Amino acid sequence: MDSLGGLHAYQKASLKGGNEKQGKGACGTWVVKFLKREKDTLLDGGEGKLRLLDVGAVSGTTYVRQSSWIDTTSIDLNPQHPRVIKQDFFDRPVPRTEAERFHVVCLSLVVNFVGDVWQRGQMLLHARNHLLPNGLLFLALPLPCITNSRYMTHDRMLAILKSIGFEPLEQHFAKKLAFYLVRKVEAPPVRRWKKEEVNPGPGRNNFCIVLGGGRGGAGGGGT
Repeated sequence: MDSLGGLHAYQKASLKGGNEKQGKGACGTWVVKFLKREKDTLLDGGEGKLRLLDVGAVSGTTYVRQSSWIDTTSIDLNPQHPRVIKQDFFDRPVPRTEAERFHVVCLSLVVNFVGDVWQRGQMLLHARNHLLPNGLLFLALPLPCITNSRYMTHDRMLAILKSIGFEPLEQHFAKKLAFYLVRKVEAPPVRRWKKEEVNPGPGRNNFCIVLGGGRGGAGGGGT
């Protein structure tokens, strides 16, 4: 992440679009209404709170206002509040039991700050491994990563998510952000996604996600 503007740039990006310190960030506001809708399904009709892992949480306040029904575990490389655990998501062990897994994993303005395009794919797979069956992944990206990249489009993003065992539920393009909410389903064999130009033209950025094969075939970094 440091190679793409450093932690300060990452934190500013995480906080834009609303007041995260008051639990009013644009990302959290959008996804919460769907978590309410899906709560009974995720809990299989039972009682209790949703278990949510917030990766890149910074201050860890996005879901504070929902603490009566969401139990949030917040991690960040450089926490800005004691409630947030200092941890690199890639160093977080894969859960061994369902009790260690989550109903929801949030990757909000995180994947785009991973400098290695192969690791971006690994982050999506790692998030899936942390989810319970039928769990939800919330992915938020800067809108230009989807609409103005040489190597990514909306349809390609959906296809990548489907290929690793996610079923799209909701998506939305805000003024500056792209939101995806997807459900964990049975995983098909992982298709190899290479770095290939799919949206040619001047003025494009280089955001890309690579899956399958090794890092050597990823074709380098790029935002």
